[in-house]
Amino acid sequence: VHGRVKPSGPCGRAGLRVNDQVVGFCGEMMSDKHLFVRAFGAHRAGARVVFHVRRDGAPFDVEMRVGAQVAEPEVETLRRVAAGGASEEDRELARRLALKNAAVPWPLD
Repeated sequence: VHGRVKPSGPCGRAGLRVNDQVVGFCGEMMSDKHLFVRAFGAHRAGARVVFHVRRDGAPFDVEMRVGAQVAEPEVETLRRVAAGGASEEDRELARRLALKNAAVPWPLD
């Protein structure tokens, strides 16, 4: 994990820290970030996944649930739909977003 880890963000809530090394995913060791991205992207939103991590040489696993990634303009559309003041176009976009399979990790609750 590079950069900052926001305590309230997905990685922070899962217990990850700056300088943790993600070395594998769902039972497979990964030496290349491109392999990881491909393996992670194959999982649908809601799936449970396991990150294999090394911290100070000690291995451990972190279980997370895959969430859907939504861009800021799409978030505004979803807010309008949730508030009940959305056009048919907004409602259709919300339906398409619900089916979209773009993934980011979120810790299990």
